[in-house]
Amino acid sequence: MGLEEDEMSQEKHLLEKEIQNVFAHFIDSTSKRFHLMEQEIEETIMAHARLLRAFKHSEDEVNSILDAPADGTLKSRLHTVKNNYNKFHLKCEKQILAFTSIQKQMESLFDQLGVKDRGDFAEVGDDDFSNERLEKFQKKLQEMKQEVKSRREVFKQKSSNVNELLTQLGEPMPADILSIFDSNNITDASFKTINNFVRDLEREKEKRISEMSEIANEITRLWDLLQIQNDERQKFLQSHSTLSHAEIESCNRELVHLRTLRNRRLPELIEIQKQQIVGILDYLQSEEPIPVYDEADPERAFKFYEEELSKLEAEKKLMSPYIDLINQREEFMAELEDLQKSAAEVAKSQGKKPINMKKQNKDEQSRRRIKSLLPRLEKKLLLLLIEYKEENGQDLIWKGENYIQNLQHIILSDVEINRAKKGQRKKSMQPKKDAHIIMGEKPGVVRRFSENNRMLVNLK
Repeated sequence: MGLEEDEMSQEKHLLEKEIQNVFAHFIDSTSKRFHLMEQEIEETIMAHARLLRAFKHSEDEVNSILDAPADGTLKSRLHTVKNNYNKFHLKCEKQILAFTSIQKQMESLFDQLGVKDRGDFAEVGDDDFSNERLEKFQKKLQEMKQEVKSRREVFKQKSSNVNELLTQLGEPMPADILSIFDSNNITDASFKTINNFVRDLEREKEKRISEMSEIANEITRLWDLLQIQNDERQKFLQSHSTLSHAEIESCNRELVHLRTLRNRRLPELIEIQKQQIVGILDYLQSEEPIPVYDEADPERAFKFYEEELSKLEAEKKLMSPYIDLINQREEFMAELEDLQKSAAEVAKSQGKKPINMKKQNKDEQSRRRIKSLLPRLEKKLLLLLIEYKEENGQDLIWKGENYIQNLQHIILSDVEINRAKKGQRKKSMQPKKDAHIIMGEKPGVVRRFSENNRMLVNLK
């Protein structure tokens, strides 16, 4: 090679060193591969065992994997171990994917519901893929789906309620509430915020109802007093259908306007009041003297007459069920007496002058009608008079007589008497209805402001 002996010795030394390095590297890498393959074999075996346990296989099956004989080369062992694991994993893959799919869906539902503590459903893990656990996951998923569905339905209803209340109150939707509805946020925190807001709106509504009811009743009273035309009332009613501050203020302005009109006509209105008082006293058959107040101060006198009229109207309302039936009975009795007189006259003149058969037939129909209606009317009246005595501790006196004495011929069972007494006790325990409750409208009757359906749809 043309090298000196020293040079050849040096090159030989370097070559030997290089061979040693290569061999050392080969040994080292082989050793590492050996350990990696052993580690991979061990990990695969352990993964196989965990998977068997996760699917609730017997410990004998697990031990058959853990204690399998280590025959053959590492490479062949690794191939066998991995092949066995992959085959078993393939059989389990469908159920594992089912767990993964359910978990993914639950994660989304948990987020929608704002649930942070997810307990046993926080993750799938790899230590239990059993059918029992899968059923629990499936059941939990269905429960959460139902909960989300239920909340969305309630949320939709809440949105409708809030919009309705805001419309009734004439108020805009606050930005924070609008944001919750726009984002369909159905977390517990959102529901708490919405529920508190609805509660505040309902309180405000009740407050405005109370305020509007007082104004409405006063306006109605002044309309009636001033005999305001129905078309003018309707025009006002149609322009007031909410409980907004603006409409309440408008009603207050109408009230001020009506009071001004009333004050201009006080002398005339006082005379109307006195006539109304006389009419009610006559209806009640009251022997009390007609009240007289000093009219030098018309406004003061009007107020006194107004208070007196209010008391009498309340008494008339209370007594009208009894008085109306008494008057109806008296009309029947008077008509029956006239029919009896007419029949007596016909009997006296029989053979002396022609009989008016048309009148006789008409009289007979009237008698039959009265005989059919009178017993039921008298029984109803008697029961009412028993209720009256139960409530007032004394019998009803009408035109100076104890009227119940006129009904002694009516026979009631003990059950009917007790029912009448108990009925009165029940009525006395019932709360009085507010003035703004809507009653059924009758044809031809002027609608009162306090019975305005458009307004009082909000006064519930």
